[in-house]
Amino acid sequence: MQPLASPTVDPIVVSSRFVGPPARGQGGYTAGLVAARLGTPVTVSVWAPIPLDIPMSLRIDGAQTHLERDGVRIATATPRRHSPVAVSPVTPAQAEDARSRYPGLKNNPAPDCFSCGIRGDTFGVHAGPVSGGGGLFATPWIPPDWTAGDMGHVEDPYVWTVLDCSAGWRVSADPVDRPAFTGAIGVDVLVPPRPGRTYVVVAAATGDWDGRKRPGASALYDDSGELVAASESLWISATEQDSNLPIGAVT
Repeated sequence: MQPLASPTVDPIVVSSRFVGPPARGQGGYTAGLVAARLGTPVTVSVWAPIPLDIPMSLRIDGAQTHLERDGVRIATATPRRHSPVAVSPVTPAQAEDARSRYPGLKNNPAPDCFSCGIRGDTFGVHAGPVSGGGGLFATPWIPPDWTAGDMGHVEDPYVWTVLDCSAGWRVSADPVDRPAFTGAIGVDVLVPPRPGRTYVVVAAATGDWDGRKRPGASALYDDSGELVAASESLWISATEQDSNLPIGAVT
């Protein structure tokens, strides 16, 4: 396994604007920041609650790069050797219908999450079960203008964000409502999305629960059905003792 490229020395800071679970950073967004800094395909494992508004450093250790705060490992990026297998698409109409059944409208463990929260200023990633969709969850997504970088397309960390939350809701949905945290995620962005255009997010659970772990996947399609991005992820279920969860993901 080859070492990752050396990142810049600038610290990574997750602004409180990008909250996920209460008082911690959103896992997909943070993983996307690390991946963007490295510039190579990686899987990012989250090991501890992500601090907000606090500088974190990147440390290279052979083939891995660790995101750390005061010597405490927050996340680890590992080179990825394969591309995620895309979840099958659904139509924009199916996604809009599925959104009406978003379970987070009634019970949301992260109501302020900037991706799937229920405030009006979130991304509105409200994935719900697709009618007759074989266990898929889906939702439309229109990227806001502020997600665009200098090149005019949506910056990759925001794509990681959307694919992360949608997979999390699908994985958590059965056999009973079982909230979970991001354990690991890898994303391939094939066609950078554009602000203001309608996209379809589709998510699947790709295995059963194994103790507290369950794999998931999600994909982003444009309104013509072209694949834009795909992800694979691992989820760690929360318990009542996990309010200060050190996640301890296993990839």
